[in-house]
Amino acid sequence: MPVYRIEVTIQATAYVRAEDANQAQTLMGALDGETFELSRRDMQLTDELSISGRQYDDPELPRVSLSPAMTLRVVEPEAEPADD
Repeated sequence: MPVYRIEVTIQATAYVRAEDANQAQTLMGALDGETFELSRRDMQLTDELSISGRQYDDPELPRVSLSPAMTLRVVEPEAEPADD
């Protein structure tokens, strides 16, 4: 059975431990456009970014983390063969 490629974006909520809103925005701004691969073994995506299911008031919450609940949005609905 052939495999097709369809471009999507993923929307998620980020939780940032910071001294104030400006610092939180600065930390997230530095990660804007960051690319990474998800793996079941490794939820630490970059040095500063991880996916964490911890509650936002948990002291073990990473400094910058994405909620594991995400929304998928189709960017380009045209399917293309994946082997191109």
